[in-house]
Amino acid sequence: MEGVHNWKQFLVHMAIVVLGVLIAIGLEQMVEKIHHVHQRDEFEAQLREEGLINQKVVEADVQWMDMQLGWLLDAKSYVDRYRQSHGKTGDRYPQRPEDDTRTRGNVGDADPLMAVWTMGKESGLVALLPQDQAEAYGTVYNLAALEIEQDHTSLTAQAEPLAMEVHDRQHPVLRDVSQMSDAQLEELSRALGRAFMSWDMQRRYLVMFYGEDTAVLNGELSAAGFDKGIANAFQRFPDRYSPF
Repeated sequence: MEGVHNWKQFLVHMAIVVLGVLIAIGLEQMVEKIHHVHQRDEFEAQLREEGLINQKVVEADVQWMDMQLGWLLDAKSYVDRYRQSHGKTGDRYPQRPEDDTRTRGNVGDADPLMAVWTMGKESGLVALLPQDQAEAYGTVYNLAALEIEQDHTSLTAQAEPLAMEVHDRQHPVLRDVSQMSDAQLEELSRALGRAFMSWDMQRRYLVMFYGEDTAVLNGELSAAGFDKGIANAFQRFPDRYSPF
């Protein structure tokens, strides 16, 4: 390359260098932007897939919880009748749903999936989403976290009455309360009631999550869209049992 002999040539040379640097930076930023767009699109597709799976999870969970809630009410009603009739109910302690072979393998208690969202927060992918979309997903998954937390509470609440039951050795799938005192029967009734209220609250969280999840899947990101989604969800999964 010939040497620079005057200021004009020097300035032209520097302009070419600067232009080359700017083009290189622009190309690098363009490549990075395209990469981010690809990452965002892939992340959104994964979130959608997780959301669709969670729809099926909730549908199975609500069916399972309705069986549990029905059993808890039947069990509480049995214990209350047993106390009032002084053991002359003429029937047996109701059979628990998981003891019924007709329900095995059909439904179950499973938490909504959160792996994609959690990975997205940890890796910074959430920051690639538009702000309103990221906030909407955050609201949905916060509700999923509440449901999961309530699940632990529900299991603890249900363990209390189960621990109080007396197993009939001749009929292991049934429960025999004839060996309980009146005070124990009263406490069992209260424990069954507390378990019902805990599962009922968890069911409500699930239905609300289903509504918000459906709203996001349909492209609704506003509070009004979420409210409509929740209302539709409660119409699809109406309460089958009223608290006592």
